[in-house]
Amino acid sequence: MELQYIHRPAKVAHLTAILLMGGGNARYQDGTTYTSDQFFIVEPAALLAVNLTRTVHFNVGASWRLVSGVTMPGLTAGDLSGLSGLWSVEFGHF
Repeated sequence: MELQYIHRPAKVAHLTAILLMGGGNARYQDGTTYTSDQFFIVEPAALLAVNLTRTVHFNVGASWRLVSGVTMPGLTAGDLSGLSGLWSVEFGHF
């Protein structure tokens, strides 16, 4: 599930906050040994959005992924958690 809040979307430059929540799955195969694990993810993000035109928006920001419930041997929640940068271009009528 993703929740998004856009602060003053009519302004040329504005802020967007996003919260992503859900499940994940990791799989590993070494020869004939197959291991799988499921876990929970929460990833808040903050973006600076720029309205380039009425139908084109550019976003740049950062997020922090928090993972819990990892039980796979050799893998920890910390291996899957951390800072991430992101950018996107959106097309449509906003």
